[in-house]
Amino acid sequence: MPYLVLIAGLLIGLFALYHFLLRARVAQIRTLVYAVTFAIIVLVLLFLALTGRILPAIVLSVLLFPFFLPFFKKGKTAVSDSDKNDIIDVTAIAKEIEEPGEQPEAQEAEKTKEPKDDE
Repeated sequence: MPYLVLIAGLLIGLFALYHFLLRARVAQIRTLVYAVTFAIIVLVLLFLALTGRILPAIVLSVLLFPFFLPFFKKGKTAVSDSDKNDIIDVTAIAKEIEEPGEQPEAQEAEKTKEPKDDE
């Protein structure tokens, strides 16, 4: 039974990956490949450290550091022209969220104002 659950999970994951790859842009696929590669390397380093082979883990991390340096620098640079279309403007949504919180305060401020005499 556990094998059936494992197989079902793998099939669902592969199906989701297939649909992602159909709809994703090249930059998104590149980021996915970097993230998966980084996760695998971290797991290998963790395995080496837990099994008492810390020296090969350190050597491996030092050797692979230059390959991942551009990926970490890329996240700290300004947004390029191709990525500007990916940015979602949420200022209108943020204002709508803030307004309901401000309305009760505004209503109470109006109640506390002294009525004006028309005479």
